[in-house]
Amino acid sequence: MTGKELLKSFLNLGLEEMAIYKDGVMQLNADTGNIQSLFIVKNDEEFGTFYGIYGDLVGEYGVNIHQRMSGQIDNRTSSDDEMAQVIDKIFAAGYEFKIFSRGLTTDESFEKIRKAIFEGTAPEASEKTGLSLQAIKQYRADENTTAYRDWQGMNLKSVQNILERLNKDVDKD
Repeated sequence: MTGKELLKSFLNLGLEEMAIYKDGVMQLNADTGNIQSLFIVKNDEEFGTFYGIYGDLVGEYGVNIHQRMSGQIDNRTSSDDEMAQVIDKIFAAGYEFKIFSRGLTTDESFEKIRKAIFEGTAPEASEKTGLSLQAIKQYRADENTTAYRDWQGMNLKSVQNILERLNKDVDKD
C-alpha cells in the first residue's frame, strides 16, 4: 500500500486515528509520550475538520517535503501528496500504520469487529471475517501467553476487508 492509498482509505473509512508501529510496538514521541499517528480532528473551533500525521517521525522523514515541517503535517498547510510522501518514507523505514480501538470512529464498528472475532466457533469467526483460523485463535488466546495477538492492532487492509465482509452479510439478510 502506498502513502496515497493509505491516506485515501483512512479518510474514506471515516477513521479517527491510526497509530504508527514498528516491530509490533506502538511508536510514542520521545518527549511527550504521545502516540505517533495518522489522525483527523473534527469540529475544531478554529479550523473545523483537518487531518494529518503527528509524531517525531514526521520531523525525521518529512524534511525537505515542506518548509514548515516539525512534528506534524496536516492539510491546513500541506497537500495530500506531501502527506503521502511522508507516509511513503515512514513505510520505507519499516514502520506500519495500524488501527487501534481509539481509532475506530464508532463504537458500532468496533463492536461489530469484536463480535465477529469472538462470538461463535473459531471456524465460524474465520468464515465471517476472512481471517485465518490461526489469526482467530491468536486473538482469542490468553493475554499472558506467547500465542496472544492483540486484535485491536490490525492493519487498515484487514479492517477494510472485515467490515466489507460483514456489511455484505448484512445486505444479504
